[in-house]
Amino acid sequence: MSNKYVLSVPGMSCMHCYRAISNILKEEGINDFEISLEKKQVIATTNDIESLRKILAEAGYETHIEA
Repeated sequence: MSNKYVLSVPGMSCMHCYRAISNILKEEGINDFEISLEKKQVIATTNDIESLRKILAEAGYETHIEA
């Protein structure tokens, strides 16, 4: 079962970051997501948040799960 997660992405600051993260999510088969540059957040529905966080970190985007 998939859950909705809110990830803080402090290093996300521009449209390049937005597109890169969007492409990563789509490549991972995650189509239910929102990205906010203003809030530096990604809201994504997935059943494996740790794998997603690892992939984002490998791309240079450290994340923190928000409560």
